[in-house]
Amino acid sequence: MEEALPDSPATSQPNIRLGLILKEPLWQAAVCALVAFAVYLRTLAPTVMWYDMGEFATAAYVLGIAHNTGYPLYILLGKLFTFLPVGDIAYRVNLMSAFFAAVTVLLMYLMVYRLTQRRGPALLSALTLAFTSTLWSNATWAESYDLNAFLTLLIIDLMLLWRSSGRGWLLDAASLTLGLSLGNHRLILVTVPAMAYLAWDRLRRGGVNRSRRRWLATGLFFVLGFAVNLYLPLRAAQHPALNWGDPSDLGRFLTMITTGYGRGFLNPFESTGRLSFWAALLILFPAHEFTIAGLFLAAAGSIVLLRRDRGLFVATLLVCLASASLIAVYGIHNIFNYFQPIYLMLAIWLGFGADLIVRLAGAAQARIREGRLGFLTPDRFSLLATILLLGIPISLLRGNFAQLDRSERREAADFAEYVLGRYGSGTEILADFWSWTPVEYATVVAGKSSGVRVSSALSVPELDKDVLIDGFLEAGRDVYLSVSSEDSPHLETGSHRLQLVAPYVIQFYPTHAVPLPAFKDMLVPKGGIYRVVSEIPDLTVDQVPSSDQRSADFGGTVLLRGFHLNRTRVARGEAFQATYYWSLAQSTDTDYWVDVLFTDAAGNVATQNGIPLWLHSHWLGGGVSPTSEWTPGSLVREVYDGLVPRLVAPGSYIIRAFVYTDPSRSTPLPLEDSSFPGVGAILGVVVVR
Repeated sequence: MEEALPDSPATSQPNIRLGLILKEPLWQAAVCALVAFAVYLRTLAPTVMWYDMGEFATAAYVLGIAHNTGYPLYILLGKLFTFLPVGDIAYRVNLMSAFFAAVTVLLMYLMVYRLTQRRGPALLSALTLAFTSTLWSNATWAESYDLNAFLTLLIIDLMLLWRSSGRGWLLDAASLTLGLSLGNHRLILVTVPAMAYLAWDRLRRGGVNRSRRRWLATGLFFVLGFAVNLYLPLRAAQHPALNWGDPSDLGRFLTMITTGYGRGFLNPFESTGRLSFWAALLILFPAHEFTIAGLFLAAAGSIVLLRRDRGLFVATLLVCLASASLIAVYGIHNIFNYFQPIYLMLAIWLGFGADLIVRLAGAAQARIREGRLGFLTPDRFSLLATILLLGIPISLLRGNFAQLDRSERREAADFAEYVLGRYGSGTEILADFWSWTPVEYATVVAGKSSGVRVSSALSVPELDKDVLIDGFLEAGRDVYLSVSSEDSPHLETGSHRLQLVAPYVIQFYPTHAVPLPAFKDMLVPKGGIYRVVSEIPDLTVDQVPSSDQRSADFGGTVLLRGFHLNRTRVARGEAFQATYYWSLAQSTDTDYWVDVLFTDAAGNVATQNGIPLWLHSHWLGGGVSPTSEWTPGSLVREVYDGLVPRLVAPGSYIIRAFVYTDPSRSTPLPLEDSSFPGVGAILGVVVVR
């Protein structure tokens, strides 16, 4: 029998080379980053979003000026991504966030591998960081936080390399990166105490150039990086289509780069009275990001790091303390993003905790090697331990996917299309920043226009909105307000009342203050559009059209007399209009609230984390003609616009109404003459395509 020949070099060499390549840390890190990037790409928002995300897409496209602090580095990098031949402009800028999140994952792998000399801990740190909800969430839309995460980690890594080698160019590179980073987000300043400590730690051990010329060069590299901020006055002087704050003169430029417009969010005195609350947040949020098991592993890793490298431990701890201090005094609705530097440091600690577990596993294997489990070599035993530890990122991937999948989220674009299609010439819409940006994107980038003028006036500091509104009204223009964060307001502005015309058409975070971790990445219907009226409008009519007649008695006081939906078949994201007819059986001092829900055949409401996704609820009378001012027996007609949420599944939905004495919705009024008073009054059926 002919003896088999060994593989020829032509067939075996490629496999050998592939195996060697995959054993290289850089290639392992690249594979890890590609896995993360694939997930980010799968969950990436397909178009413009609300708030900063819409503004950044617009600013990058027109090379404009974003809100303070201007974000010149982000805008210039974003402009490069707008040239990609995929999706629309907003999608391309969203893609930049996914790219920098993936590069952050790559850098985390390389750092932890270099520090531990083990692939398993590096893999665990990188993938756990990749699937933390904060890094992942910001990787799905145009935000500056993941670019900041990459720059934060890069600065710390460069400082560590300089500390170990003493090569001056590494210190210069860290200084240059810090300067550039200040053209993205001021959150990068939390690295400064760590940089100072690592510099002191290296200097005290000697072996580096201490000359003034050396440190002057380092300072000049910082200035060179910071010079990216000169983009702001230079570009503002050219009057781009988006020119927030117009920093074309020295005063406005200095205000812009020193966060002058955001000082109102700083309130340390309020925060000192809430220390227990902030302490709870500093436990709840990291536990949500890393799981309880991951947090304990990171804590163990911090102890290991303290024993192995006290300097690195102190540096990472300083980043955490600086971030925690900022969180305690800075009161913005998305403060949870400011935890991100802490998560980067926890990921490093997690790597050392994993290294401890792998080493303990190897030691345990040595004791049982002579027994039945002798086939488990130290390498195999360590591999098994690593696989078990990978349960942390796998659980994060599974747990966060549904909430962070924004691949179908087009609600901001739907809102912009509704506004531009519904309101025309002669109309002024004063919007807050959150709801203004998608409309600005639609007009400036997508080129859509209807003659309506939409401004971000509600978010301009120190602007007298009442004077502005009075001027528009005197000029004969219709004035509307677009308010993102109010879902049940009795609103007035100056001598004018605000009449609700479109409830729940704007998405916002579930709460104004810091939400619980489980809700922080959600966007739910919250805000609406209101018309400014100088006189109380007459909402009464003579009769209900026969085709619209309904009959429901709520508590013997509030009577539903009719309902009409302008279309009974709608698509997700499409606008609709609902008309309600009400009357009072007797006079009342109560202002009633009606909850209008869209339920499936079983009576279930579409929710996310228990929060309804499709509402048409409102104060009876739309805020301008409350029930306490109604005349008993008169017939009141209300007309409201709405938008079908994208997260609602296709199918048939029953429209139900419940009436309450207040919007807290504690107990609905009983439905008289009904065999099923708990199911509400059925208004009709709508089919969602």
